[in-house]
Amino acid sequence: MIFLKKTVSIILFSFTILFGKSQENKIISLFVNDTLVKTEESNQKNNNKLIDNQIISLIGLGYLSSSTDSVKNHKDSIHIYISSGEKYNSSKIKILSKDNSIQIFNNLNQSNNLLFNPKTFSNKIETWLNYLSNNGYPFAKFSFDQSHLTNQELNVVCDLNTGPYIQIDSIYNPNISEKEINLISKITNIKKGDSYNLSLIKESTEKLRRVNYFSVLKPTAYEFIENKAKIYTYVKSKAVNNINGLVGIQPSDDGKTQLTGNLSLTLLNTIKKGEMMHINWRKMFNASQNLITSFSMPYIFNSNFEIKGNLNMIKKDSTFFNLRSKANINYLIESNHSIGIVYDLVGSTNLLDNDYNSTSVNNFGFNFYINKLNQAFNPSKGFLINCELLSGLKKTYITENDEEKLLKTTNYFGLVNYEQFLKTSNRTTIKIGIKALTTINENLYENELSRIGGYQNLRGFDEESIFVSSYSIGNFEFRFLIDQKSNVFIFSDIAWAEKHINSLKEENYYNSIGLGTNFSINNGLLTIIYALGRETNQPFIIRTGKIHLGFTSYF
Repeated sequence: MIFLKKTVSIILFSFTILFGKSQENKIISLFVNDTLVKTEESNQKNNNKLIDNQIISLIGLGYLSSSTDSVKNHKDSIHIYISSGEKYNSSKIKILSKDNSIQIFNNLNQSNNLLFNPKTFSNKIETWLNYLSNNGYPFAKFSFDQSHLTNQELNVVCDLNTGPYIQIDSIYNPNISEKEINLISKITNIKKGDSYNLSLIKESTEKLRRVNYFSVLKPTAYEFIENKAKIYTYVKSKAVNNINGLVGIQPSDDGKTQLTGNLSLTLLNTIKKGEMMHINWRKMFNASQNLITSFSMPYIFNSNFEIKGNLNMIKKDSTFFNLRSKANINYLIESNHSIGIVYDLVGSTNLLDNDYNSTSVNNFGFNFYINKLNQAFNPSKGFLINCELLSGLKKTYITENDEEKLLKTTNYFGLVNYEQFLKTSNRTTIKIGIKALTTINENLYENELSRIGGYQNLRGFDEESIFVSSYSIGNFEFRFLIDQKSNVFIFSDIAWAEKHINSLKEENYYNSIGLGTNFSINNGLLTIIYALGRETNQPFIIRTGKIHLGFTSYF
């Protein structure tokens, strides 16, 4: 114990007499064994730290008895002399405990002629205690039993008292049902009978904030009763089922005003299992309609697997009809982090008498999703990533001279969506987003292309009026946060788009600017956006501006 006490006293050495008075504009020269090692301008706040750091550095190099030898205060300078003392070439650290069954002992005891470094050893102790508190021993503590220097070697013996083993007893919340408590257990990964885990408890509040259907009132707390831990979650269910209506007002090619529409219904956590069902109908360009339905169910059979399904139908006047169905099986690494496999079936029927009748594509692949936003609604910091990579076989049915031919080609599909929120103050945040998609096939037709434009991705343009095989859209927003759901913002969208159909290849660049607001009212959210769009070689024209009006009603 003598050595460790001496080390602590050296590090905490305070130059009360030397630095009690102002020493501004003086030069500090630091000598180790009469050799100048550092020169620095005097700073009353950092003088002691300069000396401490030098001594700690020497101890880390094996000079365990390093100490300040003398200090000489001159008119314009201060000379500090440090003696390194004798170098110790190795150290042995041994941890004693009554419970030798704990796995941590595989990494505790240190020898092998390693130099002793107080900072590293302190960090190790902290790491070991964190490990124990995350594996059922929240009351574990270290104490120094003995230490001594012999034959240029340091021997340290520590005693580890693990304290009692603590298990999770239950998750308690009187304001929600037993089904929802089971759902919280899945989301937070805190389960009855598991070892007490402090990290999971600390992380649980943020995880619950990312869930749409819970409102977090205050952070998770815990209580120890007879070697059991009772977990208290302060959340309540909130109305998140919603009907959303959006109207787009835009000029048509003949100069008249044209309306587009978007109506959706979302049912979320209705049966208290975290499930979601979504139906979306849209009216876009002339006589074109789109119907999208999707469904997801997490924690199937009380496991970490999730199933998702999606059906997307679009009919453009009397030109074509597309049907896309998709099925996902995802493994939930956490409630906000998953990987999965995807089956995607795409069918397209040509309603005109052209050079082909229909196409079908069978795609297989995988997806990846991670959500680190600080809350589901109106986030101020964090990021979100969603990506999907698919490959498959495309079949094209062609009629020539009253004979039907089949053409087979390889198909590739990729999708990436990234959002980053950078908090700039308590009320402001910057959103940076990137959306990218590509479809690669040597035999693409126009009705198989993706469509961009409008409220969903490229504001300031007609709804899904731009047909592309590949695109990349960058989004920048500056938001002022009014409350948990309300904000006002200005934005700019920049897009690159490529249309690659057989031998035809066309590239375009687009840009839009605008402003808008999401304003929370009783059981609802009002959205108003005004946007101007242009191709990058064209000017902005006020009369081509688009207005998006939307209202979401929660029930």
